[in-house]
Amino acid sequence: MQAREISKAIYTEFLQRHSLDNVWQTTMMGDMQEARGRHVLYLGIFDDTDTLTGATNVVLEPSHFGALHAGSPRGPILDRNGEPLAVTSVAYQLALRFEIFENPDRSRVVEFGRNCLEQAKKIAGKAWSFSDEQLWKHYEHRRWLPLPLTNVIRAEEAEKLKDKVKSVRGLQLLPIYIRSYPEKEIAGHIIGYVGSKGKLPTGPINHMDPLWEQVEGRAGLEKEFNKNLTGTPGVWRLMFDEDG
Repeated sequence: MQAREISKAIYTEFLQRHSLDNVWQTTMMGDMQEARGRHVLYLGIFDDTDTLTGATNVVLEPSHFGALHAGSPRGPILDRNGEPLAVTSVAYQLALRFEIFENPDRSRVVEFGRNCLEQAKKIAGKAWSFSDEQLWKHYEHRRWLPLPLTNVIRAEEAEKLKDKVKSVRGLQLLPIYIRSYPEKEIAGHIIGYVGSKGKLPTGPINHMDPLWEQVEGRAGLEKEFNKNLTGTPGVWRLMFDEDG
């Protein structure tokens, strides 16, 4: 498969699998700008000029408006025969999606979050730890965005868990991008590897905050051609009224 076809398929799959409800369903990829990537081929680079677009625009009467960084899928690294050496695919995390309470108070919000955390532990086997203050602050400042609760869950495992997740109010499978190397250690010293650019921000939402953790090349071709492989991110435009 051509590298540009691989990237477009990954991006399309990501959009299709983003299970969005409440505010997110009405704002679903409201104005996804072009997401173009350049991809490394063995001893060469070629441009991918396919335009990847999202779903429908939003019809609301907003009192708040924001744009969030929606990174494009990292381009694949191929050998000279077109076989993939580094690829991006869709995986998942269990995430907390707060309800928008009509008259929220701290105890009610924290109780809701704690219940979701407990259910996430039962479903995934383990989950990250959050203080009451962290849960409350996420609701206070970022309740429109899902809060990841677990490590990466591969697509095959997520498929087995989806019915259990759907049965828990406030819990969802959040799709993310992951990097993998089909040939394992072959040419690993040349291909290199990627690492996280940093944790997701907390506190009030700022313009162009990332929707999910971003990665960057740390060694080898991944580092040398990081800009080309990263491409141009999309933009998720989020609108909501005074009630959230």
